Amino acid sequence: MYLVSISCLLMLTMMFAAVTAVFRLFPPLGSFLRAVLVAFLVVSARFYYLLITALTPSIKRWLDINVLEGLWRPAATMVLSLAIGSLVLLLVGWGVGILSLLCLAIHGLLVGLLWDELMDDASLQMGVKM
Repeated sequence: MYLVSISCLLMLTMMFAAVTAVFRLFPPLGSFLRAVLVAFLVVSARFYYLLITALTPSIKRWLDINVLEGLWRPAATMVLSLAIGSLVLLLVGWGVGILSLLCLAIHGLLVGLLWDELMDDASLQMGVKM
């Protein structure tokens, strides 16, 4: 068991070293992946904004909380990310595992915490170097 744990840790370390080497060898690939990630977060934030603003009156009436304020917003985006992501994974035919749920929860938390920055129109300007 101990040997298997060390092997897995060594494999993870080698994988991260390989990914780091790829990013160092191909800087445009790294900036492209960062731009794709930011675009995905912006699109997700705008989609979640549409859903949450449509559901806010009902949630306020039933639970007497405003999901657009405070810590309720990251919680709501995390729940939405988990629900929508799990549904997509099930429809595609992939299994919903712990790792996928963790990735979906982190995605929802990031969207909720970076909400104001992602909803700003300036983040979508093309050709602007950051």
